[in-house]
Amino acid sequence: MADNKLQHYVPKCHLRPFGHGDELRSINLYNLSSSQFIRGASLKGQCASDYFYGEDGMVEHALQHWEGRYSTVLRSLAVDPHAATIDDLSLLREFALLQTFRTRGHVTRLTELVRRQREDILAASEGRRLDIMKELPIRQAVDMSIGHFLNSRASVTDLDSCLIVNGTRKQLVTSDDPAVLTNRYFLQRLREESSGLISAGAILYLPLSPRLAFLAFDGDIYYAPDRQGNVISVNKAEAISELNEMQVLNSKHNIYYGDPRAEAQVGEEMERFTQRRRTELVHIQYFRLTGIKNEVEHYEPMDALEIRPGGEWITSFNFLQVHPSRWTRLLNFRLRPRFVDTGTRVGHIRPRVVVPGRHRKKVDRPIILGKKPRL
Repeated sequence: MADNKLQHYVPKCHLRPFGHGDELRSINLYNLSSSQFIRGASLKGQCASDYFYGEDGMVEHALQHWEGRYSTVLRSLAVDPHAATIDDLSLLREFALLQTFRTRGHVTRLTELVRRQREDILAASEGRRLDIMKELPIRQAVDMSIGHFLNSRASVTDLDSCLIVNGTRKQLVTSDDPAVLTNRYFLQRLREESSGLISAGAILYLPLSPRLAFLAFDGDIYYAPDRQGNVISVNKAEAISELNEMQVLNSKHNIYYGDPRAEAQVGEEMERFTQRRRTELVHIQYFRLTGIKNEVEHYEPMDALEIRPGGEWITSFNFLQVHPSRWTRLLNFRLRPRFVDTGTRVGHIRPRVVVPGRHRKKVDRPIILGKKPRL
């Protein structure tokens, strides 16, 4: 049995730079459910559940590998962010990816997907008895999440990465689901929700402290106009609020901040941004097989799942990503973005992306130089 019963899905090494008090053992937070500020909450009890990763301690022990390396890099960058190396940024990118999968928020999205699909299948079965999973156990969902991370590590190695240094009076905040994966290109230009890790336009953001953050992005779609080396220096307070909005929209229950004097700032940002929080976690679309031509299967979308004798259907789903009221000004669209159009539901992907399960994505379609996006 694991020695540590209380297991963190957001590690203390991430929360501690946002802490305060003696040895940073406490932290300030805003609870979204109660709309209340809580000062000096114990750091130990935040973002943790009893045996979240199981009682044998194997998964938790394995995660300590990334947490230890993350802590070492973070201490170094806190002293001099301009000294960040390619290896440092690669470690932060991998840690941010891990954090997108290991939180209770992601596990909730997985269990919600199973619940929604079960309801759709039962509704379409018209009373027929079916042997389908009643629900996805939390422990199984956690194992699936960690497996997804391990299988997806190569999918983000092509993303351009840098640090954000906050030179304003405003503080960067973090949350109980701090790593934000979103896609301005899909949401704003293509008007599509269905993007993933390999999609063109992917953005991965993780705050590191009230004064430092990590940003990874598709360099074929965006560029950072104020970047110098591996650092973007920010001196406009509203640019920090734009980053904080992503935390508000992505969080499950709590927003964490450092200096208690930032309470007014956090309150103002809560009032501005909470109305954009999504109530729906996952989008599911069903497609029926309509025929096969030249050995290619053709499907058409269904308004609702229909189960017919001898019929075939497939499911497409995506977890809904944050869509802020204003996208970060730290990234601009390139005049001629580059992407690969797969001609499938996957849509546009990055030219240099590594697809999980393969050494390198074989590009059967040409790289397209796009027009300037509509803003």
